[in-house]
Amino acid sequence: MEVTYEPGLFRTMLSAMLCLPAPCARAPGKLVVTVSREREVWERIFPDRSLRTVQWIDGGRLVEAVGPLQFVFDVAADERGLRFASIACRLFGRRLPRGLVPRIHAATRAGGGGWDLLVSIDVPLLGRLATYGGPVTPLP
Repeated sequence: MEVTYEPGLFRTMLSAMLCLPAPCARAPGKLVVTVSREREVWERIFPDRSLRTVQWIDGGRLVEAVGPLQFVFDVAADERGLRFASIACRLFGRRLPRGLVPRIHAATRAGGGGWDLLVSIDVPLLGRLATYGGPVTPLP
C-alpha cells in the first residue's frame, strides 16, 4: 500500500493514534478477516503497527468499530466496484455532531486476482488527514 499523510505535526499524531501505518511508498501489509456470528473482525497488520476493527450490518448500513468509535457507512455497488462513504460516527454509542465527524471514503474494484483499494480520511477543521491504497491480493 502507498500511505500518505498531509503535512503537519497534529495530523501525523492523529494518524498514529488511529493506528494508520506510517507514510510509505510501498507499505507491506497483511489483512486477516475472521467471521464471528454476524460480525467480522478485520486485523490489518503492518510492519510498524496493527489495526483491529469489527464490522457488522445495522439497519442496512455497514458499521465499523475501532475502539470506542463506530463509523457508519453507506455502501454503493455497481460495475465499477464498491464505494464506502461514512455518514455518521458514534463515540461510546453516542452519535457525534456532524461538525466533529471524520469523513472516510473508500473505493474498491476487482483487479489482478484481488482488488484495488483507495481510502481517504478527512477530519473537521484540518481537511485531509491521510490516504492509503494499492493492490490487495488474497493468499492461496
